[in-house]
Amino acid sequence: MSEISMIRILLWGAGGSVAQGRLEQPCNALQLNEKIILLDAGEHCQKMFEVFRLGSNSPLYIFVSHLHSDHYNGLNPLLESFSLLGRRRPVYIYGPFGLRRIVMHNLEKLNFPVHVTEFLSEEGTFHLIENILSIKYVSAPHSLNALSYIFETKEKIRLDEEKLNTAKLSPIQRKKLTQDGLVIKDGIPYELKDFVKQIVPGIKVAYSGDTLPNFRFAAKALDSDVLIHEATLLKSDWYEKPYMAHTSLEDALNLARKIRAKLVVLTHFSSRYRDNDKLEIAARTLFPRVIFAEKGLIINILFKYPRIFHVDRISLLNN
Repeated sequence: MSEISMIRILLWGAGGSVAQGRLEQPCNALQLNEKIILLDAGEHCQKMFEVFRLGSNSPLYIFVSHLHSDHYNGLNPLLESFSLLGRRRPVYIYGPFGLRRIVMHNLEKLNFPVHVTEFLSEEGTFHLIENILSIKYVSAPHSLNALSYIFETKEKIRLDEEKLNTAKLSPIQRKKLTQDGLVIKDGIPYELKDFVKQIVPGIKVAYSGDTLPNFRFAAKALDSDVLIHEATLLKSDWYEKPYMAHTSLEDALNLARKIRAKLVVLTHFSSRYRDNDKLEIAARTLFPRVIFAEKGLIINILFKYPRIFHVDRISLLNN
């Protein structure tokens, strides 16, 4: 895979189980070059691929946070659409125990492989995409086996070109120096630490899924570049339904402050809010860098430090 210069966050579904009007059921994505990481797969998520022109044969990894139907309703229709469009690449699906039975009955209709991984422990870590990306998962207090995810790319080491030229290290020797931390030329050892100009931290994106405020998740999401967190209700409205295992807008932003998130994307809004006006008024005093998720929004996180964010919007005319 070529070097990652940025991660794109593609926003589509910002509603819950009753998603009406401007809202869609949960479905958003991370894009790393040509690779797509889908965050939940609510109803109509295949429309997202069409609008963002992601392609039916892109390398695809799908992460389902939990098994409430609004988070997987679109999964099988998405796979069937890919099959009709001639997909051949495998699709990798990850999520809680019970996910396999939702997908398995559909597999004989498909003309490409589907690999399903169920997480059976409360938390864990694994790697994807040639070890460029690490994923942590942690149980979420919402429903049986619900999960939150944290995605983080490897740090980048930028070397001092002048020192490399002085040492007359060849491109092959420079690659070995970066990979192994040591290269020997003409009997002389050269150590990586002596050539490091800058270490750029990996890009870190945390995705809460549906959850009450969760400090196990917060500990793993510390110093996230972007925190994508549900904010189903305002606190005043949440008190009317305290049995709901969801996070209020105020609690989500308090958590964002505690983990020192650089940018917060709020999502999973109740359909009782016809627009974001009340939510935005409440958010202004709590956290300075908040984006309210909506269809067609794109957030580019550049692999630089200090971090640079670009926000864009795709046209939804006729969509």
